[in-house]
Amino acid sequence: MEEKHVCPICGEPTSQYMGHFRKDGLCRIHGQQFKEGTLILCEKCGKYHEKDKPCGSEKEQPKYELTCLICGEPSNGYHFCKECWNKYKDKAVDLRISNCTTVEILDGYGNRKIRAKSGVRVRSMPEKVILDHLWDINVRVIYENPVEYTDPKTGKEIELHPDFTLPDYKNLIIEYNGMTTSKYLATKQETKKMYDELGLTVETITSEDIDYLEKAVDHILKKYKK
Repeated sequence: MEEKHVCPICGEPTSQYMGHFRKDGLCRIHGQQFKEGTLILCEKCGKYHEKDKPCGSEKEQPKYELTCLICGEPSNGYHFCKECWNKYKDKAVDLRISNCTTVEILDGYGNRKIRAKSGVRVRSMPEKVILDHLWDINVRVIYENPVEYTDPKTGKEIELHPDFTLPDYKNLIIEYNGMTTSKYLATKQETKKMYDELGLTVETITSEDIDYLEKAVDHILKKYKK
């Protein structure tokens, strides 16, 4: 029989990360409260209750009738919490909902509205042109394949999304640089440093290269073909 993963306090689904459920069984909301210290596992009664309340004073926690569809946090009776509403109200976000309990964000940036020849949705016409060309010449490519990076200074986990990953070309990543502002280029350069530390090779295609895309791509592929 399949093991049920529900919160021992409210009965909501147990919080999970990358397919691994919390060992204590707590849901996202109560897990956060436990982390913050407002919720404790009492040594006297062996149950969870608020830190400043004595044993036996905590009644069964009510279930939230409606939580945010995206993050699962309380939403005060709305389909989206305030934070997700402000983040995605002007974007198109793709979600995968499994068994009406687990929500996975497939695209956290939003606005992947343009469909390439392969069926993959991208964010801009230049990216479509690049992906279509790679498709036409039978180059295997993964669009925005997630890459995990750990900041050596803070230990913080950062998820990177390289534009195009070419697995048959020695860990090659192709990034499209569509702008020339100093802030944009600085961000791209900082991201490139992370890729370098991960042992990934980055090549760049600019907006100027789009008019000569076949030549630009051919030059890149010849350098890294296995």
